[in-house]
Amino acid sequence: MSTATRPFFTYSQIVRFGLLVQRIQGAKLVTHDNEVVPLPNDARLVRAIDNVSNLAVSESDSPLVKITSGGIHIQIMRRPEAKGSSSVFSVAATTSKEELLHKSPSSGVKEYHVFDDYATSFIWPVTDSGRDHLDDPKTEFDRSLADRLIAWAEAYDDSFRRRGLDQGADEEVFDTIEKITSWTMEGALLSVGIALTTSTPVVYSAYLRKANAVRFSGDEDTDGEIFCKLVLKLKEQLSLSHDKSPAYHIGILRLIGSGQ
Repeated sequence: MSTATRPFFTYSQIVRFGLLVQRIQGAKLVTHDNEVVPLPNDARLVRAIDNVSNLAVSESDSPLVKITSGGIHIQIMRRPEAKGSSSVFSVAATTSKEELLHKSPSSGVKEYHVFDDYATSFIWPVTDSGRDHLDDPKTEFDRSLADRLIAWAEAYDDSFRRRGLDQGADEEVFDTIEKITSWTMEGALLSVGIALTTSTPVVYSAYLRKANAVRFSGDEDTDGEIFCKLVLKLKEQLSLSHDKSPAYHIGILRLIGSGQ
């Protein structure tokens, strides 16, 4: 995708995006001068983005801020400004073959569905003949990525049982907006990791209504942008409904994806 057709994000959007991404487990920040900053660390993250916004750039600039978690990198790049505009940024998602093994999907797999119909499985490989659940992610993906996917699904299961839903309790799986937000973002980041390491599209639907599921294509530029838009959508909806009840928040989260 050329820079001419890619959406730009404003400085304030990038700051909100970065602050929210801090909630992802094990996230770190790498600044333009290769300083590694464990997150969360609001002040230093904002200062790093401030530095990016003030640097002179050209069309060929490499990423200047990178947020990394488990071998998946979200790279923030400042782009040349339109005349009279404020700083604008683009976002890309990458992985390193030194950190995550890139593997071809099983024969016939055209895409993966993550968390769709979790009653039986949290990953579904899709072929021309239909789809089936994946019993062991380690047979399909890089081991460290598979371990994180399993841990992510187990976090859902643990909360499900702890809140008594396995006994018929009428409760939501997660009891706070922060937990819902963090868990939803983590799953989106892991879905990006699947798409990039297998070069196979991933449809991600955790806590999103099926009609609004997010699709990652395995393209670094578009997947970074889609991930950024999803995170900003979480922030936008939570900000708009901050004075509402927890049940309202949860209903809003399930509507995320409209207009993407």
